Amino acid sequence: VLLAFDRDLQQRCALKILPKSTTKYRDFQREYNYSLLLSPHRSIISTYEDRCYQTADAFVIVQEYAPLGDLFESIPPQRGLPEKAVKTIMKQVASALEFMHEKGL
Repeated sequence: VLLAFDRDLQQRCALKILPKSTTKYRDFQREYNYSLLLSPHRSIISTYEDRCYQTADAFVIVQEYAPLGDLFESIPPQRGLPEKAVKTIMKQVASALEFMHEKGL
């Protein structure tokens, strides 16, 4: 994943790079379509509609930029998180999983 700036949207975005050497076109399409399907949920990174590309070597999906990184980056090593934070995170994860199941995934 690379950080980029989308001139049309006037904001930072993440470029999810899928190398063609290890990704079939249909797998890329599936990944993009699933990402779009799940984008409406507030706890799932958004994928921008009509923002996918191909280069000679890779497929590229343009997604929302998460300035704080992923969940694992926010957990202090050897300390973990306070119980209150874990409860909040688990509610968000459960909500996202429920949404995915509602979508048949």
